[in-house]
Amino acid sequence: MSVAKKAISYILAEIVSILMISVILLITINSNILSKDNMKKSFKDSGYYYNLYGIIQESAENEVMPSGFEETVLDNVFTEEKINEDIDTVIDCIYSNKKIEISTESIKQTLDANIQKEIQEKEYIVSDEAQASINEFEKAIIDTYTNHITYSENTINSIGGHIHKIQSLIKIFTIILCVAIIVLLVVLFFVNKIALGISFIISGVFFVALNLYSGTAVAVNNILLFNWAFSKTIIYILNNLLNSLFIAGMVLFLIGITYIVIIEYINAKLFVKYKKVN
Repeated sequence: MSVAKKAISYILAEIVSILMISVILLITINSNILSKDNMKKSFKDSGYYYNLYGIIQESAENEVMPSGFEETVLDNVFTEEKINEDIDTVIDCIYSNKKIEISTESIKQTLDANIQKEIQEKEYIVSDEAQASINEFEKAIIDTYTNHITYSENTINSIGGHIHKIQSLIKIFTIILCVAIIVLLVVLFFVNKIALGISFIISGVFFVALNLYSGTAVAVNNILLFNWAFSKTIIYILNNLLNSLFIAGMVLFLIGITYIVIIEYINAKLFVKYKKVN
């Protein structure tokens, strides 16, 4: 094999590596972050619903303190099941590009019943001014809940409008890149089989190095967004993403090594056979 031909084959191997890295990144992002079912599973597995319940309860208790009511007015107002249901609704709205609508009627009814119970038990006299304060208190509790469930509704609604576009673009680019990879792999197979194996090794090493780098320099576990419950879930999702890429990297690396070993073994056998014939 001429030097020029060999050099070109290794350049093609590098191009194939870049294309493979791009395809795996696109597929992993699409199957993790852009997958509604996977997102719901991540929120559940990371303990988000339980953690958010604690945050909402604590925030509501802070609203109770200056109101003059006992904390018992919050009994059964919030439930983990309701939070689970509403977060799933938010996720559904994001991925279907629908306006987020969270029902707080059950929360308002339970809260109002608890307040009326305390008023009756303590024989409070509720003036118009006191009733206005009670209405503001109920609104503050409901706002506390909805703000923690939706965070920034406008931002979430704007994200939903782009998800389907991104998914479509990823599918198109993935198909184009896969076709290009197959063509280049066929060319490398006939031009320089070793370079073909090296392209797999380069791709594998990239993802393994990315995983190691993110664990030391990027400090994924120090991410803080909105509140610690949401941050913990984002960290969980990113770690899953990095682990998926690490596994893909190890598979590509092993494929490359195995392929080269097999090719070298075959070449060695053919060389021995050729020497015996001659």
